[in-house]
Amino acid sequence: MPLLPFDTRQSAHAQIASTIQETCTQILRYAYDRGRFGIIPDEVSEAFQCDHNHTSPRISELKKRGLLVETGRTRPTRSGSRAAVLVHFEFAEGDGRG
Repeated sequence: MPLLPFDTRQSAHAQIASTIQETCTQILRYAYDRGRFGIIPDEVSEAFQCDHNHTSPRISELKKRGLLVETGRTRPTRSGSRAAVLVHFEFAEGDGRG
């Protein structure tokens, strides 16, 4: 079996990682632009014209990293259920950063 000139697994991982980082950057920029009004995941997927499953994992990661912060407020989704409002960390209140 001939050797491939590069490891396709590493190449695929690098491509996916850059896409993930790009999506995270776009979500953070969107949250920043919305200021204290904030975002809900449903609004993000609607604004990006993509499936909720594309943005939801990135939003969860950004929350875990403290880059998106829950406000304690909720807003209705397109289906009428309530969703937590998140803000860019620079707009978070009560944590000494906003």
